[in-house]
Amino acid sequence: VEGVNVIEILGVLENNFVISPLMLIPPIALIFVSAKKFAALPSLALGIFVAAALGFFIQQISIQEMMHVSFAGFNSVTGIGTIDDLLTRGGIVSMSYTITVVLVAMMFGGIIEESGQLNVLIKKLLAKAHSTGSLVASTVLTTIISNLVLCEQYMSIIVGARSHAKEYEARGLHAKNLSRVVEDSGTVTACLIPWTSGGAYQASVLGVATFAYAPFAFFCWISPLVTLAFGYFNINITRIEEDPETQLYRKN
Repeated sequence: VEGVNVIEILGVLENNFVISPLMLIPPIALIFVSAKKFAALPSLALGIFVAAALGFFIQQISIQEMMHVSFAGFNSVTGIGTIDDLLTRGGIVSMSYTITVVLVAMMFGGIIEESGQLNVLIKKLLAKAHSTGSLVASTVLTTIISNLVLCEQYMSIIVGARSHAKEYEARGLHAKNLSRVVEDSGTVTACLIPWTSGGAYQASVLGVATFAYAPFAFFCWISPLVTLAFGYFNINITRIEEDPETQLYRKN
């Protein structure tokens, strides 16, 4: 890689770090807990603690140094630019911009939702939703607009679901239809918007501007389109009377 061969890279890494199969334990642990469907926060905490333990006992890194790296980041000084660029990473400080954007977005989104400014638009959309397909389209449009305005993925899901829940029930549509629609239109489109927490986070982590990677995020564009097609062609649309669990609940 740019004049540095693999043997030289391995030599530098071995001189600066302890290379051991035990270093594979953290990713293996994460894969295991993910397969077992553990919650996200405990899974991440497990990975952090396992990696910290290996760093302390095998890499001989002090707790003070770990805390410093977690906050300020790790600065690699091996003398080889390729390796230093690969290993040098920021800590919490490097995420300060993203954290600020997330906090501001949450506050702004809360104000917009509590003030009810979106309700006017939502009511107009629902008034024109005469078919199942148009109702799904109204949900998709509401959720995407909420992403743009509220700047937060979970806020758009809440607004999209709350504003359409009664209408889905009134038309005999199972709630899981609404759940799928807000997921397909809210979660996956958030990362395409630079001022949402998802867009800001991914741009920060990847080092690529949101609008630069957006054209290549095919799944994020295709997902809401497929959802619209399912709605208009009544594909995989579950009605309340067709759901065995709902029928059993009603009988009891």
